[in-house]
Amino acid sequence: MKKAHPNLLLIDLITDDHSIDYLQEVEMSLGAGAAKHNLRRLHLPTEEIGPEDLRDADAILLSGSTKSAHQDFLWKERCHQVFDRIIESGKPALATCFSAQFLAIHLGGKVEENPRGIEFGPIQIKLTPAGGKFNLLREFEQEKHLFASHKDCITSLPDNCLLLAFNDNASVQAFSHGNILATQFHSDIPIQSARHLLTTRKQQYLAQSVIKSEEEFNRLHQKLEQATTESHQFLLNWLQMIVDKKN
Repeated sequence: MKKAHPNLLLIDLITDDHSIDYLQEVEMSLGAGAAKHNLRRLHLPTEEIGPEDLRDADAILLSGSTKSAHQDFLWKERCHQVFDRIIESGKPALATCFSAQFLAIHLGGKVEENPRGIEFGPIQIKLTPAGGKFNLLREFEQEKHLFASHKDCITSLPDNCLLLAFNDNASVQAFSHGNILATQFHSDIPIQSARHLLTTRKQQYLAQSVIKSEEEFNRLHQKLEQATTESHQFLLNWLQMIVDKKN
């Protein structure tokens, strides 16, 4: 008997950059793996997401955003509601970047602009003892690179969360709360989009010394492919873990 493809609900929180199609972003990130899942996108800033939307989902992926989690925005209450519903549903969920930061705030933590500056490009993570027991993260400690793009960071993690990973730039790179895994790094951004972000922010990053020179820009541009590819493997591994449990 042929097994049904799992249903992956994409909760899109991207607002200001209308050139980004989050469904297409995830499809490109998953590559051939996209055909193994039924993908459905809902745009939280403009759509209500109720319990019925989560009912058929086998897993939930929440995007980053152009907003800052610690600032006010029109759909903030809707964001609180959707996290309540995800937690109540018990469905496995992966929250990335902004979504991870908002989850921390939702649970009583704190997010601020990172005093160490913007983190962009390939990063490496260090695992806590709890993270070392987390199979999904273990292979990424010091051996592989992940893709990051953020100016804010979680500065206080609530007691009801389990810290899994950190690095020198951000004291929280991954944590979990019940059925939700949250990562500061991105596993859902394709190489084309990562390079587009770097190119459009080039002058800003040079002015802020995020990038020190034209030579460093060129090196970073080349390194993005490895970082995004290895990040995509993280997403594929997470989805495979859900499929294995489902079957």
